[in-house]
Amino acid sequence: MQKILDEIKTTPGVMGSSVYTCNDGVVATNLPEIFKHKDQQRIGNILQRIFKLNQRVNLDVNMFEIQYDEALLLVKKLCCHASLIIICEPDADVQNINMTVSLLTADIINQIDTCKDAG
Repeated sequence: MQKILDEIKTTPGVMGSSVYTCNDGVVATNLPEIFKHKDQQRIGNILQRIFKLNQRVNLDVNMFEIQYDEALLLVKKLCCHASLIIICEPDADVQNINMTVSLLTADIINQIDTCKDAG
């Protein structure tokens, strides 16, 4: 999985990414060291809860963006138990990043047991 995250990181504007699962927390990351593991766990948990809240009100949300002055946060739902968190430069080309991520999503999901179990 680390190899896939490193491939995503080669996309212009991407600073790094991580995969968060409900059961295991952060299972892979290549974010800069400024993003401490404990903080990645907390952020992943909060973002995963956003997907669950949308699911409860029957909204089919599979990705969202959060724009900050310093960075752009892209979050892609991998399955009901996992998400991919990508931290980008504020002016990153979202379409280009989404294209890269779309090509690699199935490979990431195949490496997450809880996604396989979710069907």
